[in-house]
Amino acid sequence: MREELAAGTAEDYCPYDKPFRPDFAACACFAAVSYVAQGLDFVPAEAVTSCGNLVIARLGGSPGTHYAACAIGNAAARQKVVAARLRSPHE
Repeated sequence: MREELAAGTAEDYCPYDKPFRPDFAACACFAAVSYVAQGLDFVPAEAVTSCGNLVIARLGGSPGTHYAACAIGNAAARQKVVAARLRSPHE
């Protein structure tokens, strides 16, 4: 429910299914980060792929309204980053 609310109201909302598949390529700003979590029994779980730009945000700063957000910002900000990468691919 909260993710649905964020999807309709937060410009920086990340609309993609999580965890990300290892072959995920739908977002041009995706920065793959893999990690292996351990349970309380210290047994490693399967590797999980996430995005280095994925952060936790709150709608209006209200408690209990957390959602997955893009640290780069909204769609326009992400397009700007992609355009800059295309102009300067070696930086």
